Amino acid sequence: MSLLDSQILEDADFAETKRIALKNSSDIACAEVMHTSNRFWWRLVGRRYDVLSWSPDQRNYYDTKGAKNPNHSRKFPGGLRGGEAWISHILQDKLSLILPDVTLHISPHDHSDEPYAVLSGWLQNKR
Repeated sequence: MSLLDSQILEDADFAETKRIALKNSSDIACAEVMHTSNRFWWRLVGRRYDVLSWSPDQRNYYDTKGAKNPNHSRKFPGGLRGGEAWISHILQDKLSLILPDVTLHISPHDHSDEPYAVLSGWLQNKR
C-alpha cells in the first residue's frame, strides 16, 4: 500500500473525481492491483474507486514484418492518375489535420471509376 502519486492527483482528468468523491483530499491511500507495460491500475483504499492510467505505446509497427501492406506501392498524392484526382480533392483539407506527417500509399490499380479508395500509412511514435 502507498499514497496515490501526486501527478495523478493534480491531473486535470482526475480533478472532478478528486473534488466530488474524494472531497479534495491531499493524500489518498491506494493499493496496486496490476501493472503491465503500458497500464497502471490502483485501487483507492476505502473509497470504492479504481484508478487506471496508460502510458504511450513506444513500439513502431512500421518495422514489424508484414505490417506494411505490400499492395499499396504508390505514394499519395504524387502517384495519382488524372482520373483519381477525386481522392485528393476529398482529403486535401482534412489530411494535415487528422494525419499530420504521415505518408500515405495506395494500391497500383486505377481508382478513377471506383466508388472508394483504400490508403495506408504510419503514425510514427516519437523515440
